[in-house]
Amino acid sequence: MKKALRNFGVELENSPKELGKYLELALEGANLGIWDLYLEDNSVRFDRRWSEMLGLIHDDTKMELATWESRVHPDDIEQTYADMKAYFAGETDSYENIHRMKHVDGHWVYILVRGRFTDWDKDGRPTRFTRTHLDITNSERNKNKMSLFFEHSPFGYAFCDMDGKFLEINSRYSDILGYSLEELKVLSYWDITPKKYEADEAKQLESLKKIGRYGPYRKEYLRKDGTPVPVELNGFMLDDYDGVKGIWSTVEDITEKKNLESQLIHSSKLASLGILAAGIGHEINNPLTIISALVEKMKREYPSEEFLAQVAARMSNAIDRIVKIIAGLRTFSKLDLKDVKIFSVESVIKESVGMMEDIFQSEGVEIRASYEDTEELQIIGNRGRLQQVFMNLLANAMDATKGAPKRKVGIDLRKEGHFVIIDFTDNGCGIPHEYLGKIFDPFFTTKGIHEGTGLGLSIAYSIIQDHNGEISVESLEGKGATFHIRLPIAQVSGNEIMKPINDKSTKSILQTGRSEFCGTVLLVEDEPEILKLLAEQLEHLGLKVVQHLNGEDAFNEYLRDPQKIDIIISDLKMPKVDGLALLDKVRKENQHHQPKFILTTGGVNINLDQYFDSNKHQFDGFLHKPYTVNEIIKLLQKCI
Repeated sequence: MKKALRNFGVELENSPKELGKYLELALEGANLGIWDLYLEDNSVRFDRRWSEMLGLIHDDTKMELATWESRVHPDDIEQTYADMKAYFAGETDSYENIHRMKHVDGHWVYILVRGRFTDWDKDGRPTRFTRTHLDITNSERNKNKMSLFFEHSPFGYAFCDMDGKFLEINSRYSDILGYSLEELKVLSYWDITPKKYEADEAKQLESLKKIGRYGPYRKEYLRKDGTPVPVELNGFMLDDYDGVKGIWSTVEDITEKKNLESQLIHSSKLASLGILAAGIGHEINNPLTIISALVEKMKREYPSEEFLAQVAARMSNAIDRIVKIIAGLRTFSKLDLKDVKIFSVESVIKESVGMMEDIFQSEGVEIRASYEDTEELQIIGNRGRLQQVFMNLLANAMDATKGAPKRKVGIDLRKEGHFVIIDFTDNGCGIPHEYLGKIFDPFFTTKGIHEGTGLGLSIAYSIIQDHNGEISVESLEGKGATFHIRLPIAQVSGNEIMKPINDKSTKSILQTGRSEFCGTVLLVEDEPEILKLLAEQLEHLGLKVVQHLNGEDAFNEYLRDPQKIDIIISDLKMPKVDGLALLDKVRKENQHHQPKFILTTGGVNINLDQYFDSNKHQFDGFLHKPYTVNEIIKLLQKCI
């Protein structure tokens, strides 16, 4: 065998033609292009395969250095010459470089280049530099690896050109949208993006231009069936992906994540309140109703006693303060995230401040709220969720001022164009600059162990985004912090905003004792003292009252003479037959006279609006404990 190889080598040495033939076969088999650079005059010679790699016709290819140089990617040319210079200077044993070259049809070909000197002059100076070119663009090994990852990823992937045309997508992306891959390829990114995100999209494009990436960015896509699907996107810009400038995006369907976040929001509400007790509810509202009714009775029966009048006024003020706290907790505790309504931002801020005012005072923190004719500024959203944001920011601001000589927290509400602006400012320790970019990240906190979960601001960020708003922070370490919230004002006509009921009629009744009501009320309440006092209030208004401590006895009373009962006022939660069950039993007796029906409750986390929406054809109104005579009169006027 060795002898045969020696003979073969001798034959090739003695036959240059044969040697050239075998070299050609070797280069052909290795798919290598080859070209020579003659260093004495910088002339070149490209072989056929070198030309074909770039889509050139060999016979028409100009044999000059500019042919190669003009096709090297501008970003790669400097490194190419640097590697060549290093070899020429003897710093490396051989020349090797990977660079991109432009194909005739416009795409970029990745070339692996290796080279050596192959001729020298009589003085030993190199005269010929020979290089081989290998096209590594379509490496099957890398392609298969990437394909497995690309197609089996739980995330959607998409590459779009700068006009939004889909050039490459994976199956998960099409699954999220409900389109086939073929259908998506004739659509663009803008076909699946609701128009309401135009302003947000412009911001993401601005981020791409500035830093080359965007996200995390939450929005909705429109599925093939027209339904929205919530998604979270991250992406980056590529100047050259197969010769195309565009945007790579990863897309996650966050439907389940948002459901989990909804549960997390509800679970974290008590933690967000932090310093407030969780048990305020029915057990406080019932005795508070008794106290309120007794104060009303004192005012009514001893109008000329100056001392009693002063005591009653002070007690009324104290009751009002407690009522504000309970009203705030009632709003805050609503779980229904779909409870979207038009409401006043100022009223939510006042409720939040009312809940925190005493705690701020006990901590020695001055709290100031500034409003600039903002009473009518209304937004569309979930009142309870927005209050959660305000409570969290107030609690954080109070914590931040610990150690300050004069602890201060301010809230400023104003209008700017079509937006409501709310600023929460404190004079506390401030936020270090390196933390500002992370402050809204989940589980990020500057507080000590067991002092915070790191979820409050992340949840706040999500809630504000869901309201089509923005939240940001400005701070200098040691100089305090300001959190800015920007929310769109609800575009509604004047007749869509509920106006307060005129109080003149109720005042005249209370001042003169004149009755504007007549008829019989069936009063149902399981708290005897409340039952007695409410009955006295109703009788004072001229109504006849029949009293019962439970729903079962009340229903039997109704059946004895349905025509006699004009109004039923019932507590919602009672043993045996509760308020809703009583309502249902009465309404099923539709062959009899149907009285007006009013429900009362002292529960903090009971959403009577929700009951009213689903049962509005069945009952006529509701009262939250503790209620005043004014509130009773207004509701009776509405019902009668």
